This record gives sequence, C-alpha cells and structure tokens, in this order.
Amino acid sequence: MPPTPVFSSDSQIASISVAQTEQSRINLADPSQLEFEYMQQMDAVVEAALGVGTPLRAAHIGACGCALAWSWHLKHPNSRQVAFEIDAYLAEAVRQWLPLPRKPHLRIRVADGREALHNSQAHFDVIVRDAFSASEIPFQLQTQEFVEIVAAHLTPRGIYLANCAHGGSANGRPDVAALTKVFSNVAVIAASKTLKGARWSNLVAVGWNDALDLDLDQIDRSLRRLPLPASLLSGAQLQRWLAGAAPARD
Repeated sequence: MPPTPVFSSDSQIASISVAQTEQSRINLADPSQLEFEYMQQMDAVVEAALGVGTPLRAAHIGACGCALAWSWHLKHPNSRQVAFEIDAYLAEAVRQWLPLPRKPHLRIRVADGREALHNSQAHFDVIVRDAFSASEIPFQLQTQEFVEIVAAHLTPRGIYLANCAHGGSANGRPDVAALTKVFSNVAVIAASKTLKGARWSNLVAVGWNDALDLDLDQIDRSLRRLPLPASLLSGAQLQRWLAGAAPARD
C-alpha cells in the first residue's frame, strides 16, 4: 500500500508530501508561476519549442498536484492534457482539494503510466515523466524500452522531458543514456552542483528528433535568468558528462 499523501496549504502555497518528501508545490495566488526549479526548466524548453500561448497536447507520467499541467493550462489556453497517476487515493484527493482545470483541458487517469501510454493511440507534443516512489524513480520508467514507448507517442516535433534524480546515492547517467539511444538530440539541464553530483537533486533530460529545430541558445539564456540559474549540456559536453554510461534496460 503506497504511503498516505500529506496535504498542507496557507493563503499562498499548497504542498503535497509523500513519505516526508515534498512532491508538489503550487502557488495558489497564481498557478502559472512554477515553484520547483526543474519545472521552471521544463517550461523554458516548451516555451522555446512551441512559443508562448500556443495550445499543446501533453501527457504527464506522474500527476501528484498537477502543478506543471495547471501552469501550462494558463500559459497555453485551449491545451489538452492528460495526467497518469498510479495512486488512486492521491488522484481523487487532488481533484477534491485543488481547483484544477477540468475535462477536456485536463484529465487525470488512475493508471500505470507506462502501460497506459503503451496502450494509447494518441500522440503528444510534450510527454513529461515526473513519477517518483518516495525519492526514487520507478525502474520501469527509466529504461530504454520505456523511452521507445514515449518516442512512439510523440508528434514528429514532439519533446520528451524527464525529471531525473542525480547526486548522492542517485546516478542519473543511465537514465539519460537511455534517451541517447532513442532520440537524435538529447540535452540535460541542471544546476552546476547537481551535474557534479555533489548532492541529491533533480536534473531534466530532454529528448527530441531532427524535425524540431530547437533553439538551444534561447533555452540557455532563459535558464540563466531563472531564480536558480541552470546549465544546459548537449553534444560533446553531454557525452563527457555521461562518461560512457550504459542505458538501463528492461
């Protein structure tokens, strides 16, 4: 049985914690403003790829408080998003607790994200993997085979965004290496200390194919303007950081 989520809020911030780890934080005064740094980084990528205000079709593997989906609903009106959440209690509680967008703008499906995506006939502009069990990413969502499922459900100009754990006891390199076996272009975004593995934190892996001409210079400028500036690695820099890591396999 999964740990019981803990919900807390004041007049400004709503927070959800699972097993004493904060999983979601939402600015209730303005849900378009993202509180977590890795979500701000993902948002910078989507803005560079799609532009401000462009409707998008997005799938979120791991829903929790739907902070990113709610923000994109406000920034990209008329978008259609689905969030797959394996924890039925959490999915129902979030719907009752927060004034989230409703269908057809945001659907929350109680399902295993990998299985649901595999069985879907839909294609998406953006697929986000943000699923954790406490502080660990389920292994079946890190493998090359899972990334192949993701790629099969992206539009030709689609983007895969994966929230990875790195530093301390967590090694995000095999997770990122799986993307390099599937996508023609891969980048990693994180604070410098995270890239060095000095402490456990989040890094964002980005995968896309050549049909999308993604402006990495624009993203890099956006990342440097964030409250916590981040670095972007791609090409030879990324290969040096990977240091020959092999992808996780089923």
